[in-house]
Formats: sequence, structure tokens, C-alpha cells
Amino acid sequence: MRREDTLFRPSRQDAKSIWTATGAPSKSNYHSPASIDESPPLDKTSQNLGKLPIGGVMLRSVITALVLALPVLLVVFAVLMAAFGLSTAVGDAAAARVLWWGGMSCLILLTSDLILLIAAIGAVVVGIMDRPAIESSRVSSERSERDEHRS
Repeated sequence: MRREDTLFRPSRQDAKSIWTATGAPSKSNYHSPASIDESPPLDKTSQNLGKLPIGGVMLRSVITALVLALPVLLVVFAVLMAAFGLSTAVGDAAAARVLWWGGMSCLILLTSDLILLIAAIGAVVVGIMDRPAIESSRVSSERSERDEHRS
């Protein structure tokens, strides 16, 4: 997140009361970037698990659609290739040609689906890794105790 994005971030206690009766945000509910650091730290697992980067809902639905399309395309490809084998065995050249190109088209779609799925999952991983890790107070206190014992 860029520093400019955090300049007018609402505080946690006022998160529900940002909108006034007129529907406009109240300027008293915004605080400076210095007070952002004073907010209680979040647990790292609750911050990162299950959350996706900006546009995450759309990215999640894209990943779901790609995952569901993968076995469907695989089954269609297998059926087309089996039908191609049968038409070749029978000697029907016209049907074999149509089934061959249908199977190759399905194979291209299958490959594209797999590449897009890998790219979408990569976008999620990069988005999660780019987020700053906020440690919980328990973890930070354990680290400070460990550092005190070392010195």
C-alpha cells in the first residue's frame, strides 16, 4: 500500500460512523498517518490468510471459474480424441478431420486455462507477499524477550 493511500484512513473506532446522515464522510473521523501506527497490531495469520489483493473478489471468482473449467475441458478433450480414434478406425476421413481439429482446439483452450490459472494464483501470491506483515503483540513481546536474553 502506498503512503498516499494511508493519509486519510479512518480510525478503527470510527469505522462504522464514517458516513453522516447526509451520506458524506465526516472529516473528524479521519486521522493522520502518525496515529495509524498506534492502532493495535493484528495477528499475522488473520491478516494474510484468506485475503486477496486489490480486486480480490474478482480474482477469487476468476480462479474458481478456471479451476472448474479445467476438468470440463479435460473430459471434452478426452471424448473428442476417443471419437477421433473411432472415426479413424472406421475410415471416416471427414469426421476424423473435424474431430481432430475440435480436439486440438480444446487442447489449446486447456493450455490457455492452465496458463491463466497459474498467472492468477501467482498474482494472489505476489499480492499477499507484498503486504507488510504486522506482528501480534504476543509475538513481538516474545521477540523482545529473546533479544534481551541474547544480550
